[in-house]
Amino acid sequence: MAAVICSEKGCKSWAKDNGRCAAHSKKYMKKLVGEEGSKQPLMVEKVAKVLKNDKDNYYGGTAKQPHVHVYPGGAHLKLGAKRFNLVQNGVKYASTITAAYGAMDEHPLGDDLRPWVDAVLKYF
Repeated sequence: MAAVICSEKGCKSWAKDNGRCAAHSKKYMKKLVGEEGSKQPLMVEKVAKVLKNDKDNYYGGTAKQPHVHVYPGGAHLKLGAKRFNLVQNGVKYASTITAAYGAMDEHPLGDDLRPWVDAVLKYF
């Protein structure tokens, strides 16, 4: 199943299995791979297939909410007021990537955003 945009009118976030984003979903349930207690999201491979180009792919909330944004030549992760420029002008920034993964470990939405960051790093 390929990822699609949320079916809610005007929403530009990526949809979950039920066709709506996490914000508009009433029945969202995180699916995990592996044994009980695993934190590896099932969507990692599906997300990687979505990022076939860098034409403004976006997952998450608004500008001030947690999100991952892919744009021509780059990508960033936003966690509240903190922005992590993962890739700029096609160049990955290792120290920023390390800091972003550390911040996601501490953030309540880190598990949801991690597969998108993984996909970004596979793409660039």
